[in-house]
This record gives sequence, structure tokens and C-alpha cells, in this order.
Amino acid sequence: MNSPFSATLRFKVSELASYASCDRCIQRFWRDGEDLAAADHRGKRTRTRYRANRAFAGLSSLDVSAQLPLGTFQSAALRLSTEPFTLGSYPEPVVVSGELPVPLKLATGGFALIRPSTATRSEFSSLFVARQLHAYALLAEDPKNVQRGVHPIAQLWVAWCRRSGDSVHVQLCERIARDDDWFLSDLTRITDLIGTAANAPPSVHCTRCT
Repeated sequence: MNSPFSATLRFKVSELASYASCDRCIQRFWRDGEDLAAADHRGKRTRTRYRANRAFAGLSSLDVSAQLPLGTFQSAALRLSTEPFTLGSYPEPVVVSGELPVPLKLATGGFALIRPSTATRSEFSSLFVARQLHAYALLAEDPKNVQRGVHPIAQLWVAWCRRSGDSVHVQLCERIARDDDWFLSDLTRITDLIGTAANAPPSVHCTRCT
């Protein structure tokens, strides 16, 4: 017998961050099944992210205490997925999965999620990071995952980093305002595009489609 969730639409947080800012890429990746990673030189991008994550995970609170609330970094990241849920008019269940960045336990209660980024800080890259951080918060607070102990998510931060060879240095820690209504509306926009037969125009920022 087929599973009732055999047609579940699955979003990995890393894929949302990579492809959800361009309407055409959304359709090419999730609707049409194109391998966009190959065009992105994904190996190089992954190595860059690995260096940033490795360097950031090694930072002590001394390095960031001037810009972040006092707290304690947890020792390990968590791989999580949500229970299937529905979005808008999309006919199939939706699941979000991914690995939380190492959370910061706040002295005032709750947790902060902090994502290192070596991208150039701009309105476009800030939107990219905000989408990813909101997806992480959704994962941490899903009823399936609350027993993992990383909740509530009280704050979202991006650590803008500068890369120099194999070293990564934090230049600025910026707090991202949490807006769950915006994020769920954004996910609904994505599922609507996936469920539409007509091809959407590409984003003017997209280097894959333009």
C-alpha cells in the first residue's frame, strides 16, 4: 500500500536558501527536477561554507560578546525535520528538514540561532539569510522536535564574515527581526509556484537564469 505522504513536498533548508529567491529556479528545481547544483559549482560553494562554519564554531563568546547577548554555545548541531503540514492551496503535505546551526543558549532564557555568512552584506543576501534562519526556527519549534530542548527560539542572528585564505573573521553580528507570518507567506508563494504549470520569469539577481 502506498504511503499517504508518498507525494510529500520536501524542502531542505539549504535548498530553500539556494534556490527560493528566484521564481524560475523554484520551478526548475522542485517542479522540473533540474540539477541546479552542478551549475553552481556546488563543491566550491560547500567548501566555502564549511570553512565559515568551522571557523565560526571555534569562536569563543569573547569574540562576539560585544555584539551578541551573553550566553553559552551548545556543543552540537541537530539534524531535524518537521511533521508534514499543509500550505495554502498546495494539494500535498510539506516537510522542512535541515541541520540547525550551533545554538546559543541565552542567559535571559531561550536560544539564539546564528548563521555565519561569507556573502557580501546587501538587501538581497539579508533576505536569503532571513529565510534560512526562519526555517531553522520552524524546525526547532516544531512539536516533533521540542523534546530536543532547543526552544523557544528567542533571537535570530547572522554573523557576516570576511574570508581570507583558510581564515574566516566575523565582521558584524546583525540581528534579524523574526516574522513568522512573512516566512509562512513566503513558503506559500514557493508552493504556489511549484504547483503552477506556467513558467515564471527569473529574478533579476539570478545568475543561473539570466
